[in-house]
Amino acid sequence: MNTDATPGSAVGNETTWAQDHRSFGTASASRERPLRHSRQEVKFSTAHDGGEIATLRDQDGRTIVVDAADYRRLLALGFTGRWFTNEVTTGYRYVRVSRDPRETGGQALFTVSRLILGAGERQSVRHRDGNRLNLRRRNLALRGGKGGAGAQAALQKAQEGRADAR
Repeated sequence: MNTDATPGSAVGNETTWAQDHRSFGTASASRERPLRHSRQEVKFSTAHDGGEIATLRDQDGRTIVVDAADYRRLLALGFTGRWFTNEVTTGYRYVRVSRDPRETGGQALFTVSRLILGAGERQSVRHRDGNRLNLRRRNLALRGGKGGAGAQAALQKAQEGRADAR
């Protein structure tokens, strides 16, 4: 896919970042403030509902949208790796982020939606609008299970690690 298209122009059957971005209800592109982290550009803007969002692109140029507060929280907890998407053979695509395995006891890759909601081992995350790249809290819901460790343990360990570093 050609990701060098000008904003707002179509590339094959896919839309460019600007067109995808509008579909998530963001305000005008002129209000965006870009930030670079881990060699990945992050843009902050205000959504139509008034909430601040962060947008990133995955390795294929697809737009990932997350509430800015959740993005900053994960960043502060050490989830500083590049955000990317994995796709399983069934076509299910989900967003992952990395963290130094020395800080997590061996685990290096985490599913972002699970981190945002603090999902337990036996819980899954449902995307209300069906778009797994829309990681806004209002689009995510926990499903099933009684919890357990899972993402909650990773977040707890990250918080403890950050407190020890102070």
